[in-house]
Amino acid sequence: MSSKAVHKPIALRDDRRGEKNEIFVDVIDRISATFNAMGQVRTFSIDGSIQMKSYLSGSPELHLALNDDLAIASAGKGGYGMVELDNVNFHECVQLDKFDAERMLVLEPPHGEFVLMNFHIGSLRSESQIPFRLTPILTAVTEYKQELRLQVDAAFPDKYHGANVKVHFTVPKSSTGASIELEPGAKGQTSTYDDSTKTVTWTIRKFMGATSHTISCKFVVGAGSNPRKEMGPISMNFEIPMYNVSRLQVGPLLDTCGQLCVSYLKREESMSRRHALFTSTLDR
Repeated sequence: MSSKAVHKPIALRDDRRGEKNEIFVDVIDRISATFNAMGQVRTFSIDGSIQMKSYLSGSPELHLALNDDLAIASAGKGGYGMVELDNVNFHECVQLDKFDAERMLVLEPPHGEFVLMNFHIGSLRSESQIPFRLTPILTAVTEYKQELRLQVDAAFPDKYHGANVKVHFTVPKSSTGASIELEPGAKGQTSTYDDSTKTVTWTIRKFMGATSHTISCKFVVGAGSNPRKEMGPISMNFEIPMYNVSRLQVGPLLDTCGQLCVSYLKREESMSRRHALFTSTLDR
């Protein structure tokens, strides 16, 4: 996980000590998926976590609310329209007395960085959980020259963007003379080709939601070869700051009396959610 996660601190300056109490909260989804050549999902899973960085003075007892419609499948609960997790586990600082009934985590956070909660989702719940779609088209330009045209579509809203986007694919080992062409007017994009591994790497610095980008790779194959069968998988890695695929949400931090924790903390905008890493492989 990158240390450059988008954090929004909840903070209040302690005028008595001249120190600043603050706590950072991130909901992070790590997604892994594979698709077949038709673009259909073969496997899908999310291994996520709620991570905290606490720099509070003393040991305040805090209450952190999660989704009211949160269901844990391993506990035999679930239903249509609910935010369903298959399994969860918690940091030892968490008291679970109110979790089943109120979806409330009661905790005395330790100082520093720690994982408050881990969760797992083992299958696709909705097509909307797929942030990107890959569409490869392989055509014969001549008897010996082939072209792979790959289009990537961002399926998430345009107020978000993909960062550190990298697409990798390999051309047939027997191929020669690979050349790459980006779309006209491409900005913030680069491509490289490693002939020793026959690997193309396509990097997009900022991929806006509800947009698409394409890349073309032409290569020469020998007589009698089957490039469609020899093409390697296509994989994609990226991050989407402030975007949350699992739909797990954190609410206000409350004190022991159920009031907003202005005595310890000041809420600034919303707690950050960061989609940390997704890896998608399209098998040819």
